Amino acid sequence: MRNPPAGATGLQLARVPQDDTARRIQAQVGGRWVCWYGHATGHYWAMPRAIDGWYGAVEATTPDRLAALIARFETDSGRGGRP
Repeated sequence: MRNPPAGATGLQLARVPQDDTARRIQAQVGGRWVCWYGHATGHYWAMPRAIDGWYGAVEATTPDRLAALIARFETDSGRGGRP
């Protein structure tokens, strides 16, 4: 593996439509979760910005499944979609 060129700030991946889908999910949940599409895994991912007592990430194969997981975690945590 070669070292990145001097001054390189990070790996730049080609954008795919799934990236925009992940951004839409993040916007739909009011930014309470950071959402992204895993180019290497082919799955959608999300991490809460602040759910007391829980730190981690959720993974789903479809955008609908990711949204459902987020809703479940928010309900279980008592946040109920509050900012």
